[in-house]
Amino acid sequence: ARNRRRSDRLSFVILRVGGPRRLRSTMSWQTVSFHASPKVMSASVFSLRRPGDAQVQRVLEVQRELPFTYLEVGAIESNIPPGYLTNSTRAELGSGEKLYESAVSALREWRQFDVGWVDLCWPTTVPETGAVVGVLARAWGMWALSVSRIVAVIDERTAAGRRFAVIYGTLPQHVESGEERFQITWNRDDDAVW
Repeated sequence: ARNRRRSDRLSFVILRVGGPRRLRSTMSWQTVSFHASPKVMSASVFSLRRPGDAQVQRVLEVQRELPFTYLEVGAIESNIPPGYLTNSTRAELGSGEKLYESAVSALREWRQFDVGWVDLCWPTTVPETGAVVGVLARAWGMWALSVSRIVAVIDERTAAGRRFAVIYGTLPQHVESGEERFQITWNRDDDAVW
């Protein structure tokens, strides 16, 4: 299992005001992301009160037409350019194609955001290329709305088995800058689901 291809790995990086910082995680959901250099963040990303649904919807509509906050759109599927920070974590979910299908269903339903301190805006959004979603998070008494656009949805049979992934990229109303990939793989040889 340690000799998996780089694209089967999962990772994420969080940018802090003042610069990128490498973080470690024990997440059970598979993600991969890379993030560019720090950007100037809009004060409207953060709020002391939870924004209402109508306010969130207006932000999503405005962000829908805006460009990504980084130039290398789709780079997470190929070679990440030099200078980007990533943090990798990987978790085996179990075994069998049935488990793979169940995990893919959960990913299509955005269940990776069922962590107790974030809400997906909106969980009824179908994961398809071009769709815009927001993640509303609460931490340290503040609310942050981060908006992303789906870059690609991959559902493929590979030489090794099967792979499903949702990749999204950050828009200007986001606390980070870069891409994130949520991915489920099934390896036919050892029956492992990652």
